[in-house]
Amino acid sequence: MVRRDRRRADRPDHPDGRITEFPLPDRAARPHAVTVDGSGTVWFTEWAGNRVGTLTPDGSVTVHDLPTPRSEPHGIAVGPDGAVWTALEIGTLARVTPADSPV
Repeated sequence: MVRRDRRRADRPDHPDGRITEFPLPDRAARPHAVTVDGSGTVWFTEWAGNRVGTLTPDGSVTVHDLPTPRSEPHGIAVGPDGAVWTALEIGTLARVTPADSPV
């Protein structure tokens, strides 16, 4: 889950119901939407930061700048080829291809 007001990504740790928070590099980034890829990496949007980011299963956070300024990424999904898609408030979609993808 993402808490926009707390400016961090949260992951419920089951089965005990504990929640672990992961501070993001830019505390003003406004994380918005999340999805999980086939390797367990969490992808999220930072609409105020104009980025998408990843949170790996070991807790490492990486952010990726989008090329269009002020595009405000919102929704995010993983396609069947492993590419990540995000909807931008400027009326377009952006496709992020993982570095290890053959596509």
